[in-house]
Amino acid sequence: VTSPTSPPSIVYGRHGPALASLLTPWGVVLKQVDTRSEIQRAAVKKLMWSALMWLLCHEDDDDDCPMNVAAVHENKEDKLRSLIQELLTSANALAGDNIGSVNDIVQYFESYSLSMPNAIPSKDLAINELPERNGIFLQADELAAQPLHEALLTRIAGADSTARCKSMQAEPETAKMAKLRIIPHVACPSMSFIAHDTGKKMKTAVKSAIVVGGGVIGCSVALALARRGIVVTVLDRRNIDEGDIGEATTASWAWLNSNDKSPLGYFALNKIGMS
Repeated sequence: VTSPTSPPSIVYGRHGPALASLLTPWGVVLKQVDTRSEIQRAAVKKLMWSALMWLLCHEDDDDDCPMNVAAVHENKEDKLRSLIQELLTSANALAGDNIGSVNDIVQYFESYSLSMPNAIPSKDLAINELPERNGIFLQADELAAQPLHEALLTRIAGADSTARCKSMQAEPETAKMAKLRIIPHVACPSMSFIAHDTGKKMKTAVKSAIVVGGGVIGCSVALALARRGIVVTVLDRRNIDEGDIGEATTASWAWLNSNDKSPLGYFALNKIGMS
């Protein structure tokens, strides 16, 4: 259960009221919003917290006694404000809107941090997720210089990590769109997948395929291929004729859930599959 002092969890969409009715009795503080832009603004502020607080917690880290988030607000507020100011321009661009003033964001950070004052963000996890955290803001440093952010990141995560984040420059939107392919969902034509074209073309059309595994995933793949006119052979170690229903599908239904899935792309794919 979230702390009453933390910022409200954002609820959006047609199932928002039902979700709120389930969570509110458990003490979860919620805010229902009407537009996706509000979700985006909240997500960017949370991303800023994830990108900055771990740096300040581990800035003086000797790997034995990093600072907790409450201590950062007590002892490093000026530096936190400077970092927020550096990232604010790119954060607004990322959100597609103004996410608030430095004071607004400091207040949000403090509210979130003090709901778990003894928390210490994981340094190893932050470095592992660097492209999806600090890297997103560094890629937009042409909008506004980020010398303090870059210096802290270099000192704590290493120069190679900083260079890697800065080199991941986003492609122009027109170039991105030119490489996308929209693939309709076979069972639900109103849905579709977005695929990135690698530019490699097959010399000959595929006429036949072998699918290894006849569980829920294997059968789904085989069905999708057959509907495209491909001759499919399904191989499975089970003796299906004698009623052997196997292990993976019966035990997990191929883990058809989107709980705690990472990275973000894998979570999104699971969510689409459930829909």
